[in-house]
Amino acid sequence: MPMDAHVHTDARTDAPRPHGPRMAKLVRAVDHALQAVLKDCSDAKFAQSFPQLARDNPVALAQARQDVVAQFQASVMSSFDKLVSDRQIDARLNDLDVLIEAARQRPAASYSGPPPAPQDIATVRRYNAKLLERKRLLDKLTAVSVCIRATRGPAADAWLLLCVAAGAWLTALCIGTADLGRQ
Repeated sequence: MPMDAHVHTDARTDAPRPHGPRMAKLVRAVDHALQAVLKDCSDAKFAQSFPQLARDNPVALAQARQDVVAQFQASVMSSFDKLVSDRQIDARLNDLDVLIEAARQRPAASYSGPPPAPQDIATVRRYNAKLLERKRLLDKLTAVSVCIRATRGPAADAWLLLCVAAGAWLTALCIGTADLGRQ
């Protein structure tokens, strides 16, 4: 039985539904591969594998070959159906088909204006990376200032001023980077 005629049932409605385009192509590919393997398992090759049986009882050999081919085909198709079912390949490929069709229906440009220049994209990316680094460093400064406040010595006040200045410097650095990116 060619796998093109294979129809799955929808678990929600138990109604048979045909495959989507991608699943149909996958089924055809599996069927084509299976038919190529089975075609290669000819009577002549079977006779080479079992020469005495081919000589003594060629009808039994032909029947045995047909049984092996049928069992192999059924096993492969059963495994394929189980794989499709277990991994929900049919539904996922159908969802992919729907997404692709929706993307084709959308207008080519969904925003107005020219696309951003590559240097603008890079600037935004660097700016976001600097903001994350600033946050990380400010968190470290906060931790250090907590430790310094706990010591409360003459040097502690100088260290606190240094922490405040470093935080201000980091903020100015990030703001300056943002301004450079907008020019």
